[in-house]
Amino acid sequence: MSKTTRQKILNAALEEIAENGPSGASLSRIADRIGIRKPSLYNHFESKEALIEAVYKYCDEYSRTRNFRIDLTLEAREILIGALGHYIALYSEPPMSLYYKVTEAAKYSSKEAAERSLDFADNIDSQMEFLLETLDETGKLNVKDPDTAAFLLSSAFLNLLSESLIRSDTAQFEWETERFIDGFLGFIAYSS
Repeated sequence: MSKTTRQKILNAALEEIAENGPSGASLSRIADRIGIRKPSLYNHFESKEALIEAVYKYCDEYSRTRNFRIDLTLEAREILIGALGHYIALYSEPPMSLYYKVTEAAKYSSKEAAERSLDFADNIDSQMEFLLETLDETGKLNVKDPDTAAFLLSSAFLNLLSESLIRSDTAQFEWETERFIDGFLGFIAYSS
């Protein structure tokens, strides 16, 4: 299977799943989106379930290749704003915006989507904990309780992500992120 055809199918399937949910996704509509016949999809994927699993795997791999690099020459505030901005940008554009939409919309009706949503939240939480530990170890931030601080930071991030996807208002997001980071840093300083 050519990589281009596979990628077109995965992108079309992700769009279809985002619009109609995993159970409502139609192989015929997926094929129509890229101008092939439905039976041709079976040359690439064994079943609809296999295609949906391949879409999830593609999105998981895509997100792992988009890492945030910490520039330790910056102050803690700029590093935290940059980290949140990086993840918001990653999840605000396809394919990750569609993936996030699918998992969040289906998490109450699909065990698999619920597990993916929890995995996503756990992943964000561990990345935020690593970021805070790095800032603490380098003397940029004094974090007494990295677990709680990471939980607060990741929870706020998930809320900001949801809001940014709903509103599509970059200026509002930037203002809310800066406001939150300033409050978070004040909380960290107060609890130290």
